[in-house]
Amino acid sequence: ELKEGELREKRRRKKKAKRSKNEKGMAAGEPLDHPEEWFYLDNQEVLQGPFSTANMRSWTQKDLLNDYLQVRTASEDSFTLFRDRKHEILSAQREKHEGDYQPNLVSFWKAIKEKEFSIVKMFLTLHPQLSEVKKEKSGYDQGMSLWHYVCLCNGTTKLIDYLLSLNPELLHQKDEKGQTGFDLVVKSRNQYVRTALYFVSKDPEFGNWKDVRGQTLFHKLCEGGCTVKELESLLSTNPQLLDEKDEDGKTGFLLMMEKKFDRIVAEFLYSKNPDCLNSFMTKDENGDTLLHRMIRKEERFTDKVNFIVAKIPSLITESNHVGQEMRSFCFPSLRNPLIFCYYYNYLKIKIIHYYRK
Repeated sequence: ELKEGELREKRRRKKKAKRSKNEKGMAAGEPLDHPEEWFYLDNQEVLQGPFSTANMRSWTQKDLLNDYLQVRTASEDSFTLFRDRKHEILSAQREKHEGDYQPNLVSFWKAIKEKEFSIVKMFLTLHPQLSEVKKEKSGYDQGMSLWHYVCLCNGTTKLIDYLLSLNPELLHQKDEKGQTGFDLVVKSRNQYVRTALYFVSKDPEFGNWKDVRGQTLFHKLCEGGCTVKELESLLSTNPQLLDEKDEDGKTGFLLMMEKKFDRIVAEFLYSKNPDCLNSFMTKDENGDTLLHRMIRKEERFTDKVNFIVAKIPSLITESNHVGQEMRSFCFPSLRNPLIFCYYYNYLKIKIIHYYRK
């Protein structure tokens, strides 16, 4: 038995010999089975081709066995080239009696999953019938249409917009489980914010979507982190989402304060609805406000505490049922010096007087 190192060396030599043989064949000008198999998308993303291998050789000295190449012409225009033979970007299996290319579905689905818009567009341009193809591999995506698979894989808005330009009815099309493309986008949970907002811009009704926990898209954005621009885009079409509560009675603002605090976003939401901080005044069975509980846990995100107290200064001296104020949680331990200094500045308490007690 060969050791692992010897196996690697053997594979390396075999690959090098194959590459050397190919280069020699190209240098000798040996013809390929199908001389015109090259295409490219120009700067306006218009499909050009097919071109012969000789054309491609005159444009680039790179290895023609690559899946796709970046080449420059004499005019310094940059193009992405794709070969449709051997390396499965496009298949060169040409039927003799028909003279057509047969698409390689494995490469097609892979290009979608890897968000290669140019490759997918080229597939659909050369093979329009692919718009009706369905996923064959067993699993959750078995039997899924092209549209739903693109949404499930969190396809870029560029690809989704291109598919809608081919068939606008896809926007509300449902699969066998009654799911629209928007449902699958939100389920993907993989940086879907921009894609989901694209759906809302197409139809504001998508903004009224809720999951099983009663959380809206606004809740999801606030909980997962977002920008002011994204929130403005959503609230411009669905302003009612600002005060919407989930099954736990939490608004999107409260989820943002608990999960992904962002001062800029917090200031924006507060300017939209100053009453959003009322939940911090509510006391639990022990008389603790939400700020009491945050300090008890020694909240390290001092910007959050600073924001709350700056808006509601009365919370500083708010006490619970046993008469404990904020400083009762913060000062004795001194395990969080930032919060200690913060409350010292707000209450104007002299530290030396405190320790003399």
